[in-house]
Amino acid sequence: MNRRNRKRKYDDYKRPKQFKEKFEIVGRVKSQGGVRSQLVFTHGSFNIDPITILSNAIDRVNATLNIRNIGAGTEKDSNRFALYINNERIVDGDYFKEDVARKDLAKLAIDELKKTCFTIFRKIRPRDSETVNVNSTASTSTTTPEISGIGAKMLLKMGWSGGGLGSQGQGITEIIKPSNQIDRQGLGTEHSLPIDEIKSVLHEYAASDNINSISFSPDFLKEERAVIHSVAKTLNLKSSSYGTGKDRRLVVQKKMNPWQLINTLLEIGGENEQYQLILPSNFVE
Repeated sequence: MNRRNRKRKYDDYKRPKQFKEKFEIVGRVKSQGGVRSQLVFTHGSFNIDPITILSNAIDRVNATLNIRNIGAGTEKDSNRFALYINNERIVDGDYFKEDVARKDLAKLAIDELKKTCFTIFRKIRPRDSETVNVNSTASTSTTTPEISGIGAKMLLKMGWSGGGLGSQGQGITEIIKPSNQIDRQGLGTEHSLPIDEIKSVLHEYAASDNINSISFSPDFLKEERAVIHSVAKTLNLKSSSYGTGKDRRLVVQKKMNPWQLINTLLEIGGENEQYQLILPSNFVE
């Protein structure tokens, strides 16, 4: 091997290989350059304020947003305003007031950037998960149901043995989806802290492929919620409380950055009970 070939081989060895994305569309979006390769929009029907949606996406990548007056507009007394992200001009328009320009340009910027950026749509609020009332005497069946995923395992731990839920067995008979709320009944007696059961549920959730948040109902006591927070922290899970007094509930979810969530949603077809992935329109054939 001559000296030139040896040098080329050595340079190739030194140069780290470019990470290949599992999904081609992700690699193509990230290869755009500029802010379009970084931004991911996340929102639901309950969060539709354009400025908030845009600011959240920008803050996640430590970018900066600016609205600049770039000169006179086409109409009398109007001005031309432009929206910049990291000094990259995204959209512009003529307005009479800067506050109106800021709100309208934010909406226009989102519409423009969604052509080249992913959007993760949250179907429900984490705190709005359905309530599952489990009654261990609801069914006299002795057949053990097929366990399919974290949701079924949770129900089995809460006393479900198959059949309809409810005092008369009149409820749904399918295995509950993992987005459902976890009630205290079935996780111990009224006067005892079901610490082992709480730990078991959270360990199984953390080890599962489930990306949905799970909700603990308001009937969990303050001490029990403290246990949930503590165990969740040790498992690198995010826990948040919503509401006050008797309506206070706790939601646990996995810590995932938007790109991890995008790849997971692509693996399962782009949608599940809580999330819907919207592809950038310019990359959809």
